[in-house]
Amino acid sequence: AAQSLALVRLFRDEFADRTPQEMDHSPELFLKAGGEMVGLLLLESTLLTVMFRPDVVEDNPIQAMMGYNNPCIMFDDPPASYVSAVLFSFRVYLAIRYSELDSLR
Repeated sequence: AAQSLALVRLFRDEFADRTPQEMDHSPELFLKAGGEMVGLLLLESTLLTVMFRPDVVEDNPIQAMMGYNNPCIMFDDPPASYVSAVLFSFRVYLAIRYSELDSLR
């Protein structure tokens, strides 16, 4: 059976009527969810940048200096930078929770 996304599993466990012993809150689940969050952040910022600031994709300092784009340009300009800053705080929480649980082993 295919495994569900770690973010979905954590969210589902948080709102399910289950005891903590029934939940899988291993450190690796938080690490995986953090990686998934980075992917979602990149997707979200790319969509917002392409929709609202398509000029940034074609004309930016990285493109001019290096000759190619870096995914980081998608985070640089509003509105993507505003949304990504808020969503990145969840990524930070997942990393801290991973570190906390991993150190308790």
